[in-house]
Amino acid sequence: MEIFIIGAGNSLKDFDFNRLKGKRLLAINTAFKDVVLTKDDILVWIDRLFYFKYKTDIDKMTCQKYVPDFTPDLAYPIKEDFNVIKSDIMFWGNEGFQRGCYCGEGGGNLTGLFAISLACALDYKPIYLLGFDGGKIRNKLHYHSRYKVERDTISAKNKLFYKIKSDDVYNCSLQSNITALPRVDIDEVLSGKSIKVIPKKIYS
Repeated sequence: MEIFIIGAGNSLKDFDFNRLKGKRLLAINTAFKDVVLTKDDILVWIDRLFYFKYKTDIDKMTCQKYVPDFTPDLAYPIKEDFNVIKSDIMFWGNEGFQRGCYCGEGGGNLTGLFAISLACALDYKPIYLLGFDGGKIRNKLHYHSRYKVERDTISAKNKLFYKIKSDDVYNCSLQSNITALPRVDIDEVLSGKSIKVIPKKIYS
């Protein structure tokens, strides 16, 4: 079954999230504010401060909630409906639940990497990434203004995405700086028509 992972890149500026209605969704951090997550959809985060800030909203949600196991080490209040997954610096694909889900390495922990690895471990395919820009698009990092300060912590770590060894992950951000993944046009994906895949070798 296909899944759409929603990041925060500015390529999603003016995107109509209603177009994703009825699709299986995996929201990263505050992306949950722009879509309606059902009990079958997923919300992921890594930063405990994110949970503290949006605790009231998150606790009311009935979707599946996943966090990596290093989050509890930061005095984190684990709820009964949190799925705590072992974190790892290796990508294990659908073996991720046994071996751990990839979260980056060397201080390069990224929620986006964890989300992709989790979707692979859950055996979703294909996996479509929205808002995975790997840096600024039109001089902005995010499509929303929920962060007081925009910190570019992603573009220097694009090499980490090469650890994602899967033929089922596609980046729908055609202007993305992430060169490790093939790209597809979200309009073609949602149209249900033939999808043209832009191989990574063209722009890597």
